[in-house]
Amino acid sequence: MAASPLYYDELTKTSAHLSIVEVAIGSFVHGLKIPFGGHSLSLNQGFFLARHTLKLKSQNADYKQSEIFLAPIEISAMASILKSLSPAGQKIGPMLSISMQGFLFSLGLVLGFGSRLGLYVGLVLLSLWAFVQPLMTLYIIHGNQLEKIIEFYFLKLQDEYPQAASSAVFVLALLVVVKMALALVVAFYVQSSNPDKLDQLENKLIQRAARLGQNIKPTAPEQSTYKKILSDLTKPLFLFSMFLLVGFLLLTETSYVKIFWLSLRPLATALVLFYLIRSTTIANILEKLSKKNVILLRLHQQARKTRLHIDAILSDSKTK
Repeated sequence: MAASPLYYDELTKTSAHLSIVEVAIGSFVHGLKIPFGGHSLSLNQGFFLARHTLKLKSQNADYKQSEIFLAPIEISAMASILKSLSPAGQKIGPMLSISMQGFLFSLGLVLGFGSRLGLYVGLVLLSLWAFVQPLMTLYIIHGNQLEKIIEFYFLKLQDEYPQAASSAVFVLALLVVVKMALALVVAFYVQSSNPDKLDQLENKLIQRAARLGQNIKPTAPEQSTYKKILSDLTKPLFLFSMFLLVGFLLLTETSYVKIFWLSLRPLATALVLFYLIRSTTIANILEKLSKKNVILLRLHQQARKTRLHIDAILSDSKTK
């Protein structure tokens, strides 16, 4: 049985609202280099997904349980597609984050058997992805060597500065716990607040994001794929990981030839990875392939409807 038109209307509305906030505030956060901006945006996504889930559950007679479980995935997928609207900042990374966070939120709903507990589980799982994604990227680049590097430097730090090692672990654990606690606060707030009050908050957030989005202009002309790859290779996280790798090899290897080749391997992997992410040719091929898949084609069509809804919201905000 196909989902009802009303179900897709609700999906379009929530996807449009989430996309406006992601594009506008995401570009603002990137432009000002605000620390932990991605973590804030993930909690914002959790708010919209939790809000939408409760709306569907309040109309349980009209929606199947499977639709309630799948809705966050579809909303996040459409929002990630529309992330290409962003005039500043990276696109592929946030698109992956939005999609995976939607999947993890839905997984939490399933693990909670559709109960309100699932909302808490979903938001906690969603909140953890921002910590996992950078590690996954580094693991793809460095492979099993990454584990050896981390273990080597941690043991060195523990031997020479035991308090610093303990503090580093404590700070990292504290950041994770604080993020999980904030996710639980968002879940509690959405479940315990008056629906009308939440509607007002959501509308205010969207209006402010829409006004902010109108003032954002691209800061530079579109760069070539190779310039974007060079920019990725000079990002602090990648440079720091390469610095640690070279230091590790210099301290553990005696052959400079071996050090050279072991250093070159992650660099070559990074070049291939960043090319696959940045290349417009690869993106066009993936888009053509996706249109041959029934599910992905439907998401693309739904994303176009969402784009029209976004244009209407932005147009309306200009007249106010």
